[in-house]
Amino acid sequence: MVLGIICGCNCLDSCIGQPQSINEEQSTSLLDSLKKTHSLSKQTYDLCTSTLAAGKDLVEHGESIQRSLIGAATDLNAESFSVIADLIDGDTVKKARGLAESVKDKSGECISLSVEMVSALEQSVKALPDVIERYVESKANEAVEGEVTAEERDLADVDSDVKDLSDCIDAIENLRLVTAIEAGNNAFRSITDKGQQCHKIYEIIQKFAYSLTTITEAFLNMDISGVVSKMKDILRAIGLTSMIKRFAEGCKKMMDKVVHLFEAVAGKLSLLWNSLVAAKDKMIESLTNVVGARSLCDEANEKMDSLKDLFRSLGGKFWDAREVKVSPETYKLLRSLDGDSSFDDAMSTTRGIDDSVEAAIQQMKYAAQRVQDEYDALPDMITDGIKIGDDLADAGDEEIKCTARGSAEGLQKDIQDMEASAMTIEEANILESTKVMHKELKAMDDKVEKCKEMLTVCTDFTERSKSAIDSFLGQWSLETAVTQIQKMCKLVSLSEVMEEIARQIQQLLRAMGKLLSAMSARLKAVIERVKSVMDIGEVVDSATDFVQDEISNAVDSAGDFMGKVFRRGKDDD
Repeated sequence: MVLGIICGCNCLDSCIGQPQSINEEQSTSLLDSLKKTHSLSKQTYDLCTSTLAAGKDLVEHGESIQRSLIGAATDLNAESFSVIADLIDGDTVKKARGLAESVKDKSGECISLSVEMVSALEQSVKALPDVIERYVESKANEAVEGEVTAEERDLADVDSDVKDLSDCIDAIENLRLVTAIEAGNNAFRSITDKGQQCHKIYEIIQKFAYSLTTITEAFLNMDISGVVSKMKDILRAIGLTSMIKRFAEGCKKMMDKVVHLFEAVAGKLSLLWNSLVAAKDKMIESLTNVVGARSLCDEANEKMDSLKDLFRSLGGKFWDAREVKVSPETYKLLRSLDGDSSFDDAMSTTRGIDDSVEAAIQQMKYAAQRVQDEYDALPDMITDGIKIGDDLADAGDEEIKCTARGSAEGLQKDIQDMEASAMTIEEANILESTKVMHKELKAMDDKVEKCKEMLTVCTDFTERSKSAIDSFLGQWSLETAVTQIQKMCKLVSLSEVMEEIARQIQQLLRAMGKLLSAMSARLKAVIERVKSVMDIGEVVDSATDFVQDEISNAVDSAGDFMGKVFRRGKDDD
């Protein structure tokens, strides 16, 4: 009778044209298939419900990230790196990535149950006698004519959608810095679009499962009125089995790709933005070093001014001494120079400048090393195709480098001259030593000025380094992303040139120090010798020849620059 109802009449035999019956085995098989179909349809419905909820959350996460990436593309700066990194690698997306795995598992299970459910329904039909089976299938096909819309048929055709997702995955796998925003945006847009498409398919399967649950329940309860009221649904369900199977199989392919894409884009973008965050942090740390180097250069420059004053004062005393004759005044001058700290102060100041320059060099090297280490740690997706090194120098950099290196070449001659002068002062006779000291003290002011000029160049390099860091920490865009990474590396080359120039300054300072040391030692030796043969109480206005001879002998033997002074005074007498 039930089969008659299915056919829409009270007499199945008359509809088919010959008597039909179902044996006990077929009846048992039909009942088992219906029970299985009923159980599977209930499970499928419940699983579709949870899968739909999880899929909706996944799509919403994708939309949220997509909106942020769109915002980043129009207003990107180093400060936003952390925001984007937190978004992509923070708790929200970590939860979403776990959700993606859950969706994948639920989706796979849901699709498997759907296919199994449809197979169980097909098995129920196959349990009927062949002629009845063919008749039911014919009626079922008639029942679904016009039931499946064009949109639903398009949903079942997922090949192009799967290809789109595969293309997005390839783009993410080959992600580069300049394509990060666009590729990431496209990926999450695809996740949203295809996720919504899967959502529609799950709703169709869920609706089918619900209908099948009520149909099989009516059969199993032998609820004739229920069966009659769902007659159209029964035939429609049977007619839709092949389409539902296509939906399920297509949705599985697409959802697998969606989850794969979500994992790929989250992983790649996480690596990208976290790397940029680390680079930004290192640049901020390096900024502290660069500012420190600048401060040390300023400190050294101030000490240079003090050194100039000391040399001028020292030179003044020296020239005054040349005009003194052999007399009590000469002795008084010697005694005034005894214990004079001018040379020691000049040497101490020179060492202080050297220390400040060395500290500035080290600060720039620390900054450069941090940047170099961070660049080396950047993933290939950021550094591929980016040129670094001397190619980054702009016209201003090159002009400063050429000027500085030209000045450095001139310094080498000054250094050699001072080293030779120090040796002469230590080894030559009094007259020759004195001439050398006259010349060097007179030229010392110019040498300090050269140091100051070179130091100004070093200061300029610290400013250029600071500008490179400020630029990196400033506004970004897709068009300037590569340039920003290059500016990060520019700090390394600037540091190297600065060190090269600063080392030249140090060589000049150390040559000055050696020369000052030679002058100071010669002066102290003469003063000690003169003090050993003269006593202030024995010097009177009518100095004896004996005293004069002893002074001359002391000067000649000690080799002080004052020898020339004494000789000149004696000759004038």
